[in-house]
Amino acid sequence: MVRLTIYFVIVFLLQSCFCLFEAESTEFGQARKKQANKYNFDVKLLQKIDTLSLYEELLYYETNGKILERYINHGKSFLRFYNNGKFSYFTRVGYDEKKFKSIPNYRLTRSDFNPLKSEQGYYYSDGNELFIKIITWSPGITLGIICETKKIIQNLTIKGDTIVLSEDYGKNYYSKDYYVKRKVDKELLIGWKPDW
Repeated sequence: MVRLTIYFVIVFLLQSCFCLFEAESTEFGQARKKQANKYNFDVKLLQKIDTLSLYEELLYYETNGKILERYINHGKSFLRFYNNGKFSYFTRVGYDEKKFKSIPNYRLTRSDFNPLKSEQGYYYSDGNELFIKIITWSPGITLGIICETKKIIQNLTIKGDTIVLSEDYGKNYYSKDYYVKRKVDKELLIGWKPDW
């Protein structure tokens, strides 16, 4: 009994070492951390990023120089940037939660891009480099606590209408996610404001 108690105390302390804040969540279960945009947002970034378009994930990532398919019938993912250094990361758009598969020929709707349904993010510059930071639930922790980790800070590269997000994990292991600009009816995006 004493060992079991010690075990739970150690596990709780280890979790608290990695977690920096308690989070609220939206009505759609997305984590939220209310904070001022403390990142170095430069309005010149708006010359490179279109805030009235979506950037659709190409569903491939690159690791050790190989391109692998990551997408397995889980709907589509989009980045939507706002003009204040914030962005939304929408996942599982056009996914049927009851049938556990993508909806064929799904047509995007305005409600798909409600910021309350997205993961919370920031984009910013540091010198000549661009970064994004996503605030999300930490895997395995179910007590309403989320963590900010270096893993969710990614380099952002803009090449024409393509955005590349990359992470370097060390030891020649890295990943790259490719997003392509997709023109959509502006009515889907106009009027939405991030809630963080």
